Amino acid sequence: DTSYSARQEINIFDNPEIKIIPASGTFCQGQPILLTAQLSGSTVSIPVFWQQSRNGTNWINIPGADSTNYRFPAIDSGLFYFRVITGSIGGNCATGTSSVSNLSVIPTFAVSGMASKSEVCQNDSVTLRASWRDIPVQPFIQWYSSRDRINYTLIPGGEKAEVSIKSNEPGIIFYRAQLTVPGYSCGIVFSEPIPVSFQGGLAV
Repeated sequence: DTSYSARQEINIFDNPEIKIIPASGTFCQGQPILLTAQLSGSTVSIPVFWQQSRNGTNWINIPGADSTNYRFPAIDSGLFYFRVITGSIGGNCATGTSSVSNLSVIPTFAVSGMASKSEVCQNDSVTLRASWRDIPVQPFIQWYSSRDRINYTLIPGGEKAEVSIKSNEPGIIFYRAQLTVPGYSCGIVFSEPIPVSFQGGLAV
């Protein structure tokens, strides 16, 4: 007689293909970045573990980062690398390592302003200068003036790093420069107010 054993069911799982979105990019310091791991080639729920590196070679596990989404706080600036390691389900072969996501976090933008003099005589002029550094693209500059340091008015012709202001009415005028970096959500910053005392008034 021929006898048979009980039927055994065998599940064969594909090795998952994993990629991270975004794969690369430049971001602003202090603004959280959402990373998403996309898994394909597997029809089962696979444990996911995120890892981080500062050089793309030495990796450390990120505590608590065990889902397909990870929000990186971007507290520090510099280059950061991320990858995802998938776990094993019941000993099957559904494990793998994702492609590497490399992110550049740039320091918070800043602009400083200065005046060539703090007191201006009748019919004399003062030069305002804005400066910045470590900005990846050419920024836009616009100067503003205020009598009360609260309400600022755009200065016509003040859309450059260096402008000349001539006195007209006596009093203290506060100036500040607005720096706009195109393509960055955090790319609008202002300089500290610069007080200038006029014996005359204001004319551009």
